[in-house]
Amino acid sequence: MKTLSPKAEYIVKNGKPTAVIMPIAEYEELLEDLHDLGVIARRKHESTIPLAEVKRRLKTNAANSWAAKLRFASVSGTAG
Repeated sequence: MKTLSPKAEYIVKNGKPTAVIMPIAEYEELLEDLHDLGVIARRKHESTIPLAEVKRRLKTNAANSWAAKLRFASVSGTAG
């Protein structure tokens, strides 16, 4: 998450801030951050997986993916 630069402009009515104008890229980043925080909040009570298990799964998936690519290449006659 990046820190926001002071590019935002505030709309003030009757001495109170009522709206903000900001670059669309920063707005989209804020939306992504809010989405990520929502996912984190929903998954807060899920059980965790030990790092060793994550690494094992990644290696297995990578090996399976590589094997599938090799099978496809041998069947289709293309290289990797």
